[in-house]
Amino acid sequence: MKDFDTNAIKSMVSQPEWNAIERVIETYLIEMFDLRKIDTTLSATAYKAECLSRLRAAENVATFYRNNKFINKRVEDMESNFR
Repeated sequence: MKDFDTNAIKSMVSQPEWNAIERVIETYLIEMFDLRKIDTTLSATAYKAECLSRLRAAENVATFYRNNKFINKRVEDMESNFR
């Protein structure tokens, strides 16, 4: 994975406005990873691939959050519909 400036993230999340941004990001992520949003008319193979790709993406985001303390809320506390 490409290196990035962790000081830039620390600076960004320490701003008072970050809480509002955090809520917006959380809303978008929950929507994006919600398995109920997948088109149920897909073939079984395509549906499975879509489920697996969303789960993998969610796990990658969770790892990023956990490793970089990107949000104050624990990822486990976020409402999730993908498990």
